[in-house]
Amino acid sequence: MPLRRELEYVRSYLQLQKLRWDGQLHVETDVDPRALEQQVPFNFLQPIVENAFTHGFHESPEKTLRVDVEVRNALVIRVTNSGEALTAREYYAVNQAIRSSTAHGLSMINHKLRAVYDDRYDIRIGPAAWDKGGSTFTLTLPYDGVPADGR
Repeated sequence: MPLRRELEYVRSYLQLQKLRWDGQLHVETDVDPRALEQQVPFNFLQPIVENAFTHGFHESPEKTLRVDVEVRNALVIRVTNSGEALTAREYYAVNQAIRSSTAHGLSMINHKLRAVYDDRYDIRIGPAAWDKGGSTFTLTLPYDGVPADGR
């Protein structure tokens, strides 16, 4: 399915979260239009966005979620939340859990990506690169530059 459709699902989910958080949630996006027709697995991004609400925000009064998609030699997708940043040890533990074979939601996404891309992808969490604190999930996927319609 094209990334455009996956992003539509994420937008719908975020609309529901905006209603839930009644003005406390701010969403920012920056998507390279060249990425929109890239084929991606179904429902791989929304669980990562959902993770920001489950684990990332806790009791933060202001919640900012940013989704960036850029095209380099690969498709790079970043989901950043403004929640409390983790410690280096916690980031390490989460990255290990992602690569484990547990039924943990993020490890399931890792397995889905591995099934599609073999070893040509990366998924990891680290500190956010902005002044709002928080964490960033970075997904690096192959980019073939071929639109979904084959042109």
